[in-house]
Amino acid sequence: MVIMSSTIFNSQFENCMRLLVALDKLETAVTATELADADFAATYARHFGLGRTDLHGSTAFVNAIYTQRRSKAHEAIQLLVAHGYAYADHAGDVPRFTISESGAHLVSHVSSSYAQHYQRYVAAALAALRNDTLHLIGVKEEA
Repeated sequence: MVIMSSTIFNSQFENCMRLLVALDKLETAVTATELADADFAATYARHFGLGRTDLHGSTAFVNAIYTQRRSKAHEAIQLLVAHGYAYADHAGDVPRFTISESGAHLVSHVSSSYAQHYQRYVAAALAALRNDTLHLIGVKEEA
C-alpha cells in the first residue's frame, strides 16, 4: 500500500492500518458505517465507557472530531478495497467489508500494545453498536 503523507497521526496510512486491524479482529462482515463508528469509539474507549484509556488521548472535543474521523475512515475503506487489502460484498442493500488474505498477512506483522488495546476496544465497540447500547453523535446513515 503506497500512501504518502507528511503527517504520522491520523494520516491515511494510520487510518488504513487501524481499520485493517479492526477488520482482522472483527472476523465478520461490517458496513462502512459500522467500521468507522467502531473505530472511532475504540480510539476514544474511555469516553464511550469501553475501556480505561482513550488511545488518542483525552479531549473535550470528541463530538467535534467525529464527523471528520468518520469521513476519513470511509476514504480509508475505499483505499483498502482498491489495493486489495479488503473485500466489498455488494450482495445486500449496503456493502459489507471483510479483510482479504493480503490484508490479514499485513496485520499479522503488527504487534504493539496499542494494537492489542485497539483490537479489544474495537470488538467491544462493534458489539455495543450492534446491541444498540453505544450511541455516537451524528446521523447513522449508510454510505
